[in-house]
Amino acid sequence: MNRKKAVLIDGATMLENAYYALPADCVKGIRNVVVRIIEEKQTEYMAAAFGSVLNKKPAAQDWKEKEELLKETFHSLNIPVYTVEGARGKDLIASLAKNCEADGKEVVVLTGSEELLITVKEHVTVWIPDLGEQGLELKAWSADEVKAQFGVEAEPLNDVFALERGADLGRKTASRLISQYGSLQTLYEQKENVQSKQIKDALVLYEAQIKKEAEELVIKSDYDLHLDETKSIAETEISEIMEMDFEPAQFPEEGQEPASSGWRIKEVTSLSEAEAVFAGCGSDSSAGMQLAGTDKEITALALCLSNEECWCFTAQGEITSHYLKEKALKLCKRAGEVTFLDLKSQLPFLNLNEETAVFD
Repeated sequence: MNRKKAVLIDGATMLENAYYALPADCVKGIRNVVVRIIEEKQTEYMAAAFGSVLNKKPAAQDWKEKEELLKETFHSLNIPVYTVEGARGKDLIASLAKNCEADGKEVVVLTGSEELLITVKEHVTVWIPDLGEQGLELKAWSADEVKAQFGVEAEPLNDVFALERGADLGRKTASRLISQYGSLQTLYEQKENVQSKQIKDALVLYEAQIKKEAEELVIKSDYDLHLDETKSIAETEISEIMEMDFEPAQFPEEGQEPASSGWRIKEVTSLSEAEAVFAGCGSDSSAGMQLAGTDKEITALALCLSNEECWCFTAQGEITSHYLKEKALKLCKRAGEVTFLDLKSQLPFLNLNEETAVFD
């Protein structure tokens, strides 16, 4: 069976690691990794997922800006972004990986966390960025590599990590225990058989912490998420994306009123919200609009009515490419005037006539 490859990006952990390594350039660093994968034609499909639970706690305002900027970068590269309210990113990635493999894909999980090594299977490989002799490298973890490094299959790996973190046991010791007993539960059931008094004492002393770590390490893969195969990697836009100097959306601090002169961009993800926004564009309004896409297919639409009324619509779910095109055309005909940043680039998407007031 000829399996097409899908690279799934764990956006939160990639950003978390890059944020602490290169705070000022964390988004550009991730962008460069993703662009390299695209340029080297290492995949046919890509997708990214973001959750809300992190191991570290960056400053709320700064983190939100970086996350929105990274999502914007992915959208610009025609990479769909998956989010589920209240879900962890690793659970979303695990669900996507399981469903992609079931759908006949060769799956690569690009993550900054070893916790997702548990997803490794025959057709699921994990890539983790690492600094090597040649600079940043993507360490590939296959099923054979996991077995060679840990002495166990991927499935019980989180038990290894729970022992390592909860009892401060070395990785080799934790791996050997799980390899010998098969699971954390069996280890505790038979802890009297452990020959080392030091290890046995650690298991008793740190039992609560070990089991807490084990619970937090459990990964759910039951979200009904499937790869959007209509999204192709937009190689023709890579040079433009590399030259762009993204400015993140500005978010007010808690309890602080937003500055009236600041641009505030809101991502629209539901059809009902999109309908409400477009319904508010009357015949006397002036709008700024920009479309993004490939091969005459719209993947995103940015709309501004004022510096406090700015929205970004991406083609996903009920908000389809066709829907965005229809709304853009209607807005051009109905609004008082519509202004584009680069009119020439928009012409493939729009059927404009001489009566439409559009300014470049």
